[in-house]
Amino acid sequence: MNLRLSSIKGFFCYQPNSKPIYPKWPFLPLAIGTALALLLYVETIYFPEDFYELPLYIAWLASSVMAALVIYIVYQVSIKLDDQYSWRYQLRTRLKHQAIKGVLVPTLVAFIGMSVYFYCASINILYTIWIRKYLWAILLLLLSFNSAFGFYWLANVPEVSHVAVQAVSTSNHSVIAEIHPVLTELPIAKESSFAQEDQLKIPDYAHVACIFSYQKHYHQIDFNGLANIWDHSIDDSVKLLPATDFVRVNRSFILNFNAIKGLEEESAKVVFLLLNELVACRIDKIRANNETDEQLGVAAETSSCKGFKVRLSYDRKSAFQEAYGQFKKATPKEV
Repeated sequence: MNLRLSSIKGFFCYQPNSKPIYPKWPFLPLAIGTALALLLYVETIYFPEDFYELPLYIAWLASSVMAALVIYIVYQVSIKLDDQYSWRYQLRTRLKHQAIKGVLVPTLVAFIGMSVYFYCASINILYTIWIRKYLWAILLLLLSFNSAFGFYWLANVPEVSHVAVQAVSTSNHSVIAEIHPVLTELPIAKESSFAQEDQLKIPDYAHVACIFSYQKHYHQIDFNGLANIWDHSIDDSVKLLPATDFVRVNRSFILNFNAIKGLEEESAKVVFLLLNELVACRIDKIRANNETDEQLGVAAETSSCKGFKVRLSYDRKSAFQEAYGQFKKATPKEV
C-alpha cells in the first residue's frame, strides 16, 4: 500500500533533487484547455449554435497543436538551461536566457506555424485577429509557463547545505578533506539590485576535487569519487572557488591542487596532470557515458576503468606552474 502511494506521489510531483524532473502529464490537457480558453476569449462564439460548426473545431485543433508545441519548447529550454544556470544563484543570467529561448523563440515558432495555417486559407496573417489579439495573449501565456517552470525548480531543488567531513584513502596516498566555513556569498561592488540577486552561493569546497563540463553539463567530483551535478558554469566557478586551493587547467576543467598526483610531460607543449585514482575513474566513466544521473552518487571503482589524465592548456602552463609551486610551498610536508 505504501509503495503504491509513493508511486502515485512520484507521478504528480518530483522529490527534491539537484536537477528536477518536470512532470509531462499536464502538457496535453494544458494545451487543449489553453487553446479553448483563447478561442472563447478572443472570438465571438454563440452557444450552442457555433458548437455545431466544423470551423470551430478545426481552429481548436490547430490552436491545440500549436499550444502543445510551444509548451514543449518551453519544457526543453528549461531542462537545457537547468544544466547551465541556476534559478536560485544565477537569476539575472537565467532570466535573460529564459526570456530569449523560452518566450521569443516559441512566439516566433507560433507565428510561423499560424502563418502557414492562414496561408493555406489564402489569408495574410498580418491582417488577421491573430496579430491584434492572439499574439499578446500568447506572450502572456508563455511568460506564465516559464514562470511555472521556474517556481517548480525552486520548490523542488533545496538550497545547498553544509557537507560533512570526508576522509579518503587510496592505494597511493590519503586525502583528508577538512571542514571550512560555508561560503554563502562573495563581496561585490554595490552596483544594482540585479547584481546582488545574481550572487552565487556555493557549498563547502574542501571535499571538491574537480569541476568539469561535459556535453553541456557541469559535474562536481569529490575526493572519494562521488559525483553530482554542479549548478555553476566554469567561468563562475573560477570566480567563486579560492585560488589558493583550485586552479583552472583548460577550458573545461578546474582542479583542486590536492587532487593532482603529478605531472606527465610528453613535450614542451603537451603536459598531462595525473589525478587521484577515484577522481580519474569517475571522470572516465562520465565521459564514456557509462552512468546515468542516478548512478552518479555511487562511489567509483578503480578496478573497472582506465582512469583519466587532464591535459594542461599550453597558455595556462606558466600560471599553473606558479600557482602549483606556491601551493606546494604552503602545504606542510608529511613527516
